[in-house]
Amino acid sequence: MPQLSDPAGIGSRPISVALGELAIAAGMIGESVTITNDFPANTLCQIWKYYSQTLGAGNVVHVRAKRDLKDFALHVASVRAVFVHVPRLYQEVAWTIQMAGTANMSPRPAVFCGFQHGEPDSDPGLTLPLTNHQREVAAIHTWAAVHAECPVVEVGFPSSVEYDARLEAILRPSSSEGIGLGFREQRIVEALVEGAAFLHSTANQDSDSLVTTLTDYEFVRRLLCSQLVRPNRELCEPLAADMIRRANVYLSVKLGGDRRNPFRVEDEDGYRRSHSSSLKRDAITRRELADLGNVHSRMVATLIEYLQRADDGYARYLQMGCTGESTPESRWRRLSARDLARRLTSWSLKQVRTHFDRLHQRGLITAERENANGPLRYRLPEELENVDSPYSQLPTSRTSTQSHTAA
Repeated sequence: MPQLSDPAGIGSRPISVALGELAIAAGMIGESVTITNDFPANTLCQIWKYYSQTLGAGNVVHVRAKRDLKDFALHVASVRAVFVHVPRLYQEVAWTIQMAGTANMSPRPAVFCGFQHGEPDSDPGLTLPLTNHQREVAAIHTWAAVHAECPVVEVGFPSSVEYDARLEAILRPSSSEGIGLGFREQRIVEALVEGAAFLHSTANQDSDSLVTTLTDYEFVRRLLCSQLVRPNRELCEPLAADMIRRANVYLSVKLGGDRRNPFRVEDEDGYRRSHSSSLKRDAITRRELADLGNVHSRMVATLIEYLQRADDGYARYLQMGCTGESTPESRWRRLSARDLARRLTSWSLKQVRTHFDRLHQRGLITAERENANGPLRYRLPEELENVDSPYSQLPTSRTSTQSHTAA
């Protein structure tokens, strides 16, 4: 019989781990969900190793090369999870899954990718993109250190899925406006709710006929409303916005009017003298942007030390992308630059390529001067700056049932 990790403690697991478990459960009742993210490799390894251990090595497939696709196609119905390592192989994996099986509840594997793909219209399946969030990464490693292994439970495949009438009113309202989600996003909600019901039924050892409940919906809604979930559209998210804001703070210091700034360089190509935004070089290099994302780098500490001496330094520090609650202005000059740096969002050189360079090359990130003597500032189109979870407007079960009762 197939097995899953014991769902008893799923509510205390990191959000990304729990979403993956829901996706695996949804696949076992017929709906394959892909989860993409660009977590650091060591973080991704912790999550994938956990899934592999709970599902069993024979129930997972790693796709690293073309030759792996042929083997996967032969075992698509018996595999519970597919780990795709190479972006160019994802589409073939997704098409193989969607074209396999004819029955509505034929088991299909969940798919996990250690990268983001920015073309949802070419994706035949349901994809849930997650963003690389520093607090989530820390939560994963803290959790993995204590829960390296998880008890497993054997499960059977259910014969049918039914919806509680009150939940039906939330997910499939009579209003033509629906719940404010696109078709794919709504199907993702339904698939994960069904996955939650399946996990709930395994805990009760009753998985023959599933009935989704408001409790299942609320659990899924809470996870999907997290800042970890990003829009399934252009390759833009809070990380890209943080890169742009921090780059602009750095450029305002390096290429500003203060000759005493620690990053000042000779203006050999007339950068400061030119009033044009069409220069032979970029305002910031990939290496500089990567160093700005390394919160332990000397560059970040030096930049913060400079800001601590500037009149408007606190306001500019807040623009650099802080995680959690910001440090009060009354305290921030007394803290060390290293301590303040650790409170900023971090990113890697790989993420500079996937979250900044790609948008820049497509012309979605542009640089222009605010005034004739000022440095270039990077800008992002306003319509791409709204990076809230697309599920943030999902109604709570209480609000929805009260409205239904009143009607």
